[in-house]
Amino acid sequence: MWQKYLDRAIRYKMLADYYRAKDDRKYKYYNEKYLRNQRRFAEEYERQKIGGGRSDLPSPSPEPREGGSTRSNGRLRMLHAYTATPSMVDVYVNNRLIAQRVPFAAITSYLRLPTGSYRMEVFPAGTKERAIVNQQLTVGANPYTLAVVDDVSGQTNKASLLTYEDDLQSVGARAKVRLIHLSPNAPRVDVAVKGGNVLFSNVGFTDARFISIPPGNYDLEIRITGTNQVIYTIPRVQLDARKIYSIFAVGRVRGNPAFRVLVVQDN
Repeated sequence: MWQKYLDRAIRYKMLADYYRAKDDRKYKYYNEKYLRNQRRFAEEYERQKIGGGRSDLPSPSPEPREGGSTRSNGRLRMLHAYTATPSMVDVYVNNRLIAQRVPFAAITSYLRLPTGSYRMEVFPAGTKERAIVNQQLTVGANPYTLAVVDDVSGQTNKASLLTYEDDLQSVGARAKVRLIHLSPNAPRVDVAVKGGNVLFSNVGFTDARFISIPPGNYDLEIRITGTNQVIYTIPRVQLDARKIYSIFAVGRVRGNPAFRVLVVQDN
């Protein structure tokens, strides 16, 4: 059963990547389908595995390629955006501690891993009981950001693990900026230059959007979509030419931990 959702997720991910810089409406449409099928794949795969089914996902140990070389490495990093556990967390991959005492609204450095399948676990810092995340993940040959967030269905207090592929190819003499909306109770938002143009529009929970803009120093505002109502300001954001940045919106509007923004240079 999981193979059907895996095939769909791969197809929709390729379509979303193709339309990312060409057609925002189609990008959003295919990206939502990708995320939905990715979640269904993970649920069905875990259910089959627990029930004794055979796993066809690759092993994490390097495998020889034609000509004798080993397969390539992938890179992944983790963002702590889970509001139900706003304290620090420890991150394990295949039972090995890879990141310790990661605060809320913080992101780890990239970890290089051979492409393959791994078990990722996230615990409250200093413990190995009651994992926040306990999930199998597949590392490809590209860089990824893994975000631990509130349940994407909004129906439980459990965490969800989202995967975002990081596009680290610069755009000429411009700055490339990605916005990822990970605030579980924030409305759909626009991000605009203060007193200027809207850069991102109608961005909802779990959405990711890319733009490229001239380098410079920007004062940014996060607004409720279609209004001038500002819910957060990001002053003096320096965006340099040929650099790539991610802006993560995390936390809760009118709640704890409070809504905030993390700006990270990716390359």
